[in-house]
Amino acid sequence: TDRTITPVGLRNCNSKLYPKDTVFVTARGTVGKVNLAQTDMAMNQSCYALLAKQSPSQHYLYFSLVDGVQELRGRAVGAIFDAVVRDTFKAIILLVPNTEMVQMFSDHISTVLRQVDVVSHQTRTLVRARDLLLPRLMNRELEP
Repeated sequence: TDRTITPVGLRNCNSKLYPKDTVFVTARGTVGKVNLAQTDMAMNQSCYALLAKQSPSQHYLYFSLVDGVQELRGRAVGAIFDAVVRDTFKAIILLVPNTEMVQMFSDHISTVLRQVDVVSHQTRTLVRARDLLLPRLMNRELEP
């Protein structure tokens, strides 16, 4: 989101600041949207924040949930809109290979995700430059 929360807002809400690479899963309405935080962030009450206690890594957890999100959605219940509760996660089986395999995956995917971060940052910078320069160009305040 482009919105931010102030320190005062964070102190006065039910969320906390979760670290980068926290896995967020929507729990109500559009159940099963999975996201890997690219920066520290807070959340609303319609999400769960998942942090691996040990193995698997956050990245392995994220991609496993993306792959198995249909099972999560299939376990959603609700009269007005679909929702999942904490116990829903206990019923989901997560296959975890040996530690060496998870580490190899994490090492590889960390490199890829760092590249995604760099390109995302460059894209945001270019969008800001475009948004700043284009109106000036259109108003002939700048020469092409």
